[in-house]
Amino acid sequence: MRPASLLAGLSAAAVSASWPEHPGAADSPGFATSYTARVPIKPSNESARANAFRIFNAIHSAGRQWGTAIYHNGFSFMPAIMPKGTITYHGAPDKDPPTGFEWLAYEIEHAENFARSEKHPHWPPPPPWKGEEASFQKPLQPLGPSHTGAQEDTTSSISEGQTRRGYLQTYQANRDLHLLLIDGMSAAKTSMGTLDSQDLLLRENKTFRSGIWDEWQRAEDICSMIADWGYDGFIRDEIGFEVVYCDFSQGLDLISSTRSFFQEDKMGDWSLVLWQWVRAAGDRYDGISNDRVRIDLSSMVSGFFFPINISSTIPERPDLERLGAASLEELVDIKHYLAQVAKQPRRFTVDWQGAVVDLIVNRYADRIAHMATEDISTDHFIQELEGIALGYINAPDEDDDSETGGAYNKANETMVAVHRCTQHYLHRSYASRSEWSASDELIHTAISSIMEGICSTVFIMRSMLLQASGRTESTAFYINRKSDSDEMRRAVELSKAMTRNMVEKLGWADWKRTRPCPIDEVLFVAMWPFGNSDDHWNPGCRTIDDLASGMRMGYWFMDRPPPPP
Repeated sequence: MRPASLLAGLSAAAVSASWPEHPGAADSPGFATSYTARVPIKPSNESARANAFRIFNAIHSAGRQWGTAIYHNGFSFMPAIMPKGTITYHGAPDKDPPTGFEWLAYEIEHAENFARSEKHPHWPPPPPWKGEEASFQKPLQPLGPSHTGAQEDTTSSISEGQTRRGYLQTYQANRDLHLLLIDGMSAAKTSMGTLDSQDLLLRENKTFRSGIWDEWQRAEDICSMIADWGYDGFIRDEIGFEVVYCDFSQGLDLISSTRSFFQEDKMGDWSLVLWQWVRAAGDRYDGISNDRVRIDLSSMVSGFFFPINISSTIPERPDLERLGAASLEELVDIKHYLAQVAKQPRRFTVDWQGAVVDLIVNRYADRIAHMATEDISTDHFIQELEGIALGYINAPDEDDDSETGGAYNKANETMVAVHRCTQHYLHRSYASRSEWSASDELIHTAISSIMEGICSTVFIMRSMLLQASGRTESTAFYINRKSDSDEMRRAVELSKAMTRNMVEKLGWADWKRTRPCPIDEVLFVAMWPFGNSDDHWNPGCRTIDDLASGMRMGYWFMDRPPPPP
């Protein structure tokens, strides 16, 4: 196969198999005008492939504060276990454990917001939180003293001069607790789509007139439902992960209940409170950790698995994809499917997050981001590309390394290399393939589609650069970097554009984080055998030129070079 036909073949494969677009509203089954015998929608590999980017990012963000905040409109439900011994916190106006359901926080700072003591409160005490009488959420109160701008509520049962005491209660799980993780920022009371998975799908749009603030009834409804499925509560996220725990009389031991101080009895004002809270939540940007919650992705159920419309319903925010664009009938179908899966025993067959998706992001994110920068040199771009691609290519032996012939065939080897690249990080999952659930199959479809796209794009770029550098013979396998033709410059610019398109399509949340070093530098500390004295005593960002010689070894050899090999 000539390079031109190879490029065409790879391009067709990449476009058709790996970078799909989700069908628009007009194509969605939810917009059918009439039918007589409606068939419930079911999860399908076609939907998983169409939503591959979204499924990949949902898995990567599960239980992680950063990705959850970036992709705040959730579509997925993931059974989880809070291991026995896990510590959580509850802020309350009483020292005794609550009866029935209430909220738990993973971080002390989160719970402390509900454990305030005030001598002259202008905020009313918590209302009865019953049904339609609950006109607002159990409040995340404003940070700061209540007398600075807060209007006194004359309906409060606490009169001027009375005090309100708060208590920070600490709990420990006395057994493994079964929880349902509702992904996205599902504790955010907004009309943006953050509550769709609860109010529209789980509750079937049976929200009281208080709407997004129908928090008490929301918790009661969902607890009543998932208790029948064998769950103790559900996990949500806002500025910190929380658990709506359905029955405090079982599964938890109260370790302590400490009365909080009045603000007047503390040195500090309120200026540090939000900063400290954000810092605590930020410690979970990369996850709550498996020691505190284990997510069973082999039992994941997602709206992305189904053929539904997920378009934004807010014209000025087309990015706000949401479950609310689907029909209620379709959402009820998903709920019924979720109930079937959720009632089954936990599986944990494949750690799709830690053993597959994280490794893919760790391998490709920085390399792709560096290649996508405007000012990367041609030499560095090609070296990054080769760093990704060449490990999957079986190089020719010396007898095949000729300009005129030999057994080595670049086209065949390239197609094999694309397959190796696509499958590389999926091999871990194949060890238990005989035990896969339907969720495992759908997740595999999505991830393999992503990898087909990445790998095909990488080898398309390599083929373009080979051809532009004058290496058109079928046995050519390396890019001639000395080529400085117009064709080579165009091939490099087109490759950079393809890389930037890949960044946009993949949408990995990590790319929105502030980096410790510029993209063309690395954070470096002396690691044997490399590093000089400055790298040990003053570790920090190092440039490509700093490390280019490969002989930066002074620290380990006391500033003497190592002996020759």
